[in-house]
Order: sequence, then structure tokens, then C-alpha cells
Amino acid sequence: MKMAILRSFLLGAAVAAIAVQNAGASDAVRIDGGDEFGWEENRWYVQVDGVMGGKSSGIMEFTSDDAMKFTGDISLDGGGFSSVRRQIDLDLSEYAGVVITLEADARSSGNGAVSPPTGLHLQFDDRNSRYDFSSAFTVPLSSANNDGAVVTSVYLPVESFDRATSFGFECGNACQFDESAVRGMSVYVLFQEGSFDVRLRSIEAVMEPRTFAPPAYDILESKDDVVGLIQSTISSGGSLYDKSYSELCIAMYWSVLNTVLSSDSGVVTDPIQAVICAGLQEVEEQMEDGDSKADIAWTLRHAMDSVIADLQGSSRTTTQDWLPTVSEAASMEVDCVGRTSAAPGLMYNPTNEFILVSDSEEDEGQSLVEEPVEEEDNEEETSNESEANEEEKVSPTAKPTASPTASPTASPTARPTARPTASPTANPTVSPIARQSANPTDSPTASPTASPTANLTASPSNSKNGEQVGETLTGIAEEEEEPLGGNEEEQGEALSGIEEEKQGLENPTLASDETLIKDLVIDASAVESSGLSSGCSSRLGRGFGSVVSGIVLLEVVQLVC
Repeated sequence: MKMAILRSFLLGAAVAAIAVQNAGASDAVRIDGGDEFGWEENRWYVQVDGVMGGKSSGIMEFTSDDAMKFTGDISLDGGGFSSVRRQIDLDLSEYAGVVITLEADARSSGNGAVSPPTGLHLQFDDRNSRYDFSSAFTVPLSSANNDGAVVTSVYLPVESFDRATSFGFECGNACQFDESAVRGMSVYVLFQEGSFDVRLRSIEAVMEPRTFAPPAYDILESKDDVVGLIQSTISSGGSLYDKSYSELCIAMYWSVLNTVLSSDSGVVTDPIQAVICAGLQEVEEQMEDGDSKADIAWTLRHAMDSVIADLQGSSRTTTQDWLPTVSEAASMEVDCVGRTSAAPGLMYNPTNEFILVSDSEEDEGQSLVEEPVEEEDNEEETSNESEANEEEKVSPTAKPTASPTASPTASPTARPTARPTASPTANPTVSPIARQSANPTDSPTASPTASPTANLTASPSNSKNGEQVGETLTGIAEEEEEPLGGNEEEQGEALSGIEEEKQGLENPTLASDETLIKDLVIDASAVESSGLSSGCSSRLGRGFGSVVSGIVLLEVVQLVC
């Protein structure tokens, strides 16, 4: 019996070593979900705002087409959020960012066509900090498809996980995300009153920045439809901005402007597209220059207000150096391509499987042809392919030829949050651990104007598929999530005590499973060969050598038997 167990363990070690070697050959590594392996369903659970007296709901289920379906209702009566979360050990320090593949919000023409999109937070828990770090994204809109769900993807750079919060308190500029020490992952719907329906297909870590074209949204049948969609998004996003969720506001504004830009309904004319392109290009420059999130949100808002005014034939309410006038926009050539998130990168197909290469020789870069990414053994060929890809990097929002470039002269007051630095290049680990974040609806009638006066202070009770996840951990979670009184030093001591208590009560069997998974699955620091820059750890052996060692040990075991 002992020999059988030993033999099984050696086989597992050999397989794990091969997995690490193979991971090095790919520039995208599964964190969870995906067609091949699906979701680790027993690791995920729902947590809502009940602990802080909220009335929001959340239901999680896994569908036959490998989607994690998360539905529910957000109530602003005493709370305002719902989340799904899991425990996981990840090292993202060698990666450029994360790609979330999900089903688009498919709609038909009518009133539903002009309602705002859903903004989300992807949050990582940092084991070396009492703060958790989030990045915002939006579920892209699409026209309803009779052939089934419309699948798309969104890219989030590692450095965009710069919103640091703990128990409703937001950290200042001193907090920095340690991407090598992720211990939990959550997806939040925040302060957007009403029902929501989110369907995630996979979450992956990628080696290089990527970008994705917005799905088709051809149900904007009139100028009023376009104006209605933009106004509803300003209402929802502006409300989030006023509650200090500027990241969600930016993500929603960006997404809808790109949806309008990419619409082929015929309502959105070239001059309107030129105004949108000018705003998106200004945002790119602001991000490169490190401008505040408040300034970026206002740039997008000015572009949206100008589009509304131009569509309605009324006078604009703002004048910006970068914003083309109505007459200038009418004479401009439109030369920009929409994308689902603000970070630039190589344009991939919607399911994040292969690069879309621009065929510039035939039509000056406007048509895209599919070219699957293939693994190359020859180092020189790989280098040439890499250089070619660099030339094809999409800066999807190149500014129209006549538009000025200076930053806007006025912007609202708000607290920008410093971004941590991160340098991508290698491989995450997959193995379990979890936690929290927060979102509204009423929107300001004018541009968002200031940071909110109130912060979230409490957080939810644990449940999985509507059931409790365990009285002990739930009790600790409730104690951990309750608002803390006293000064900052006292809060820090209380938080540390809660954290130690929580770690002390963790299930020893689960901890054992996590150790085994971390040792045998994908440990980014364990990769040295196959073109990766970090070294293979002694824990897994050295790549192929560990496989050979495993086989030799198997033969020894068989002889002993």
C-alpha cells in the first residue's frame, strides 16, 4: 500500500514538472475557468452586504457551456454590493496583466438598448498587506445573437490593480500591491442598483499587453438611442464617481464611448467618431503622463457631453484644447479602432486565442486578418516574429489629424491613487485562499464633481450557492468585516488580531491541499527553462530533469516491490 502511494506521488510530481515546462511555452496561463478544465466550482462562494445590514442578493451557478453565472440584485438600502470569491495562491510578478473572458451583455432594440452597462471590480487579496487591490472593468455591450452567447474579453494590466481598500477604508498613496503574494480573488458588483447578470468564461494571466475589439452593437437606431445610452451611463458612472469609485466611472465611460464608436448602425457619423477618438486619445496621453483618475474621468465626460450636444445640434457646454470644434470634426479623417479596455496592446481575437494582425499593405491597417499564434522552436524565428508583433501593436485610438493635444484646463477635485510598479514576463501559481470591495445608481445631472463623503465600512456574510460556508470562518469574516472604531493605529492592531485569529482557525486539511497544489501545479517562481527568465525552484526540480528523475524513481520503486 505504501509503495502504491509513493508511486502515485512520483507520477504526480512528474506531471507537475511537465505542466511547468509546458506553461513556459505559452504566454497565457489559466488562473480559473476555461473550456479545457472548467471552473474549480467548490472553491467559489457568494458574499453579499448582509453583514453591514444590506439587502443585496447574489446567486452563483455553473452552466453547461463552462460559464460561471453570477446573478442577483443590488439594493442601496443599507449596503450596495454582491460578490463571488475564492481562495487562491498566485504569483503575478512576471506577468503583464490579466485577461477576463466573459459573455457580452447581449441586447435587442428598444428601451433595453439604452440602459447603462455593468461595471465590475476584479480584486486580489495581498497576503503582505491588510489592504486588497482592485481593478475596474465593464461588461461590453453587444447586439443579441441568435447563434448563442457573444463571447468577448477585457485586459487589465497588473499596474491597474491600484485601488487599495480594507473594510471600507481606502488607502492613500503609501499602499502598493505585491503581485507576487496574491492569496485570494473576488469579482464585485458595486452600487449599481437593480438586477445584474454576469457570465464569466475564464480568467488568465498573460505575458504581454493585449487588447480586444468591442462586440458589434448595431441596435442604436436613432440619435435619441445614442444620446439615451450615453446619458444613462453618465447617470450611473457619475454616481459611482461621487462615491469615490472613479475607476468604475472611467471603465464605464470608456466602454460606452468605444461601443458607440464601433457601432455600424449608420447613426454615428464620421464627425461624431472624430470627437470620440479625440477624447480617447487624450485619455491615453493622460495615462502615459500619470494624470489623476479625476482628470481622466473628466476628459471622458467632456467627450460624452460634446457627442450629445453635436447629435442634438445644440451648443457645447465645454471647450477643451484637445477637443475639435464641430467644423474641425466635420473635416477630419477618422483613424481609430475601439477596444474593450483602456490599456493598449496587441489585438487578439475575442476569446484570447490568437493575434489579429493588421493587413496594412492592402488597406492601410483598416482590415484585420486572423493569424493563429504558433510555438516556434527556432530562436531566430521566434525573435523575428516578436519584432513583427511589436510593429503591429494597436494603439486603437490614434487622434484625428486636425485635433489639438493639450490637456483640459479644468477638472474636478478628487484623490488620485498612486499606481504600483510591476514588470511582466512569466507564470502564476494556481492554488486556493479569499476576501472583499464596493458600488450606486442615481447620477448627477451635471458632470461628476467631487469625491464622495462616505466610505464603505462593512462587508458581507459567506455563502456558497445560497448556503453558509461554515460557521467558524463566517464568524471570523463577520468580525473582520465590521466597521472599526478608534484611531488608525488602533484599527491596525485590531485588524492584525483578526487576521492572526483567522489564519489560526483555517482548516488544516484545506491548508494541506493548498500546499500540495502550490507545490505540484504552476508556481511562477519555479520556471527557468522554455524561454522564461526566472529559475526552476528545487521544489519541482529542474524542468525536464525532474521528469527523468521521477521515471527513474518509479523504476526503483517497482524493483523494490
